[in-house]
Amino acid sequence: MALRLLLIIIFFRTINCFGQATEKDIVGHWSFSKLTVTKQGKTVDSLTVKIKSTYVFSKNGTYIKTGAVPSDTTMIDSGRWKLIEGGKKIQFFDNKTDIPGCIVPDYACKIFKNKNIRYMTLTLTDGHFAPNTIYYKKTK
Repeated sequence: MALRLLLIIIFFRTINCFGQATEKDIVGHWSFSKLTVTKQGKTVDSLTVKIKSTYVFSKNGTYIKTGAVPSDTTMIDSGRWKLIEGGKKIQFFDNKTDIPGCIVPDYACKIFKNKNIRYMTLTLTDGHFAPNTIYYKKTK
């Protein structure tokens, strides 16, 4: 009986955390929250420098991303976005950047909710570095 109750609780918590997002949930300002790295099966916070990065999502399906680390210039990316997979991910496409010669490919981020705060994560596994996940949270 206790095991059944535990499974029911986990099921409903999972629905709450990974429930589908709507356009209204996405439109607004999102700020960099944290960076985690997974090494030898262990995930740890890995923020060694202060990163200032934000996404601004508009109702018309466009976004602007700004980002900078100390002693670096601010980078600006822009493009279009749409919800996919029933609102569990956000797809970025038609991306542009202000860095000459740089191309930003299409990519997708997971969206989830924890304690009434919306988060967006991008996990990078390019083979050169340990898998890392970048977290943004909705601020406005």
